[in-house]
Amino acid sequence: MEKLKYFQEDWNEYSKVINTNFLYHTEIKEKFKLTIENYLKNCEESIIIVDFGCGDCSQIIPNLYNNRIKKFVGIDSTIAALNSAEEILKSANLKLDYELKLAKLEDCDQLFPEGSIDIIYLCYSLHHLSKYDKEEFLRSSHKKLKNNGVLFISDGILPENRNQNDWINLFESKMYEKSFSQKEIKNMIDHCKNDDNHETLSFYKKICKNLKFKKFNILFRSDLTIIFTLER
Repeated sequence: MEKLKYFQEDWNEYSKVINTNFLYHTEIKEKFKLTIENYLKNCEESIIIVDFGCGDCSQIIPNLYNNRIKKFVGIDSTIAALNSAEEILKSANLKLDYELKLAKLEDCDQLFPEGSIDIIYLCYSLHHLSKYDKEEFLRSSHKKLKNNGVLFISDGILPENRNQNDWINLFESKMYEKSFSQKEIKNMIDHCKNDDNHETLSFYKKICKNLKFKKFNILFRSDLTIIFTLER
């Protein structure tokens, strides 16, 4: 399967997954709102937020109305999602500058100057990278963040000593519990098998220590998902 073909061809289907809160997108929005507010308490200037894997931006937009956010940059490798994002952002009447870029997470090092971003946001995008590329992206993110800048991550998480197949089996069983259609389940599970690479909490903690992020904060955790922040 072509890399991320699921999102290229079935964006509306994935939007349904988001809107059911099956993957805790409500909790993600709540935790990200608090992350922005806490960051601004110790920041006198207006800030820049970058969303890697932004999709159609519908999930992050509610948190962009803060008048101290001066610019938002959305980055995605899916043209269909970016086209939707452009329409949604226009209709949102945000009082900030925004920019959409067709690019991949692996392009982070080339996209921004060092020390130029206040908050980097990743919502279910990091797991599409290999273990090596995750570490390289986190290394690049550390360089691109300002001092005290925050990397906000929500993603699937592997229990320690479990593997990707264990995660997929649990994910599939929960989709059945939520009464998704056979087609929706098959398409999502095919995507998981072909494109997803989840990691354990210890993997992220080790990288945080190696890259000298100052803080590692777990904001929410379920048996499938984790929300956490790394502070530069």
